[in-house]
Amino acid sequence: MLLSGEVKEKDGSPLPLVTVAVENTTSGTYTDDKGFYSLSVTPGKRTIIVTLLGYNTIKTTLDIRKNTKLDFVMEENSVTLNTVEIYGKTKSQQVKEGVFAVNALDVKPQVNTLKNLSEMVNRTTGIKIREEGGVGSDFELSINGMSSNSVRYFIDGMPLDAKGSGVSLANLPVNIIDRIEIYKGVVPASLGADALGGAINIITNQAKKNYLDVSYGIGSFHTHKVDMNAQFVEPATGLIIKSTLGINYSKNDYTMKGVEV
Repeated sequence: MLLSGEVKEKDGSPLPLVTVAVENTTSGTYTDDKGFYSLSVTPGKRTIIVTLLGYNTIKTTLDIRKNTKLDFVMEENSVTLNTVEIYGKTKSQQVKEGVFAVNALDVKPQVNTLKNLSEMVNRTTGIKIREEGGVGSDFELSINGMSSNSVRYFIDGMPLDAKGSGVSLANLPVNIIDRIEIYKGVVPASLGADALGGAINIITNQAKKNYLDVSYGIGSFHTHKVDMNAQFVEPATGLIIKSTLGINYSKNDYTMKGVEV
């Protein structure tokens, strides 16, 4: 027996590529560009299923004894999608799971605070920093007991002392930094240093976009901190111009009791 007909939307528009099949059998077909279908069906009581993505499924039971014409009208359905969550590892996490003995500090949560890099690094296991005074004073950093020339400093893989003798962990603006990699012992060959104790590699923000970031903070003991970071990307050549200005000022006028001078 032949079952045929047309499948339309509510407004009368024909629906192509609609599946018309007999339940629990391999018998089925698709509607053509004009919404027509034709399906061979064995006589008897049969359940016809009409499906199309985005529309409510139609299921109807017929007692087919002769060639039958049957039209269908399909209604659109509303599909609610669940929340899609994508998981990935940050650069800091990838570094931690690498082959080197390294700690990776994510600096982003500390942006626009009065904390400096030396304070953040000092909280890392195996790192000890001794400062001679308050803001702006010299300091000595040791990694697992080794300090001085045994520890080297880098910024984006380049020696930090190439930026000048006045640039150190204590005065680098936190806002320009993405993360800090602290290597204990073995140092990657990419850094090209003979550091026996370890190395600290400061990774700056590598975003290739225009931005202007200005922050001003006030702290205890008349501490003032101003940071201004700007970046301009030339669209035609991809040339990046980046400028950074950081000013730290403090009177360090705290009282020390019970100390002989």
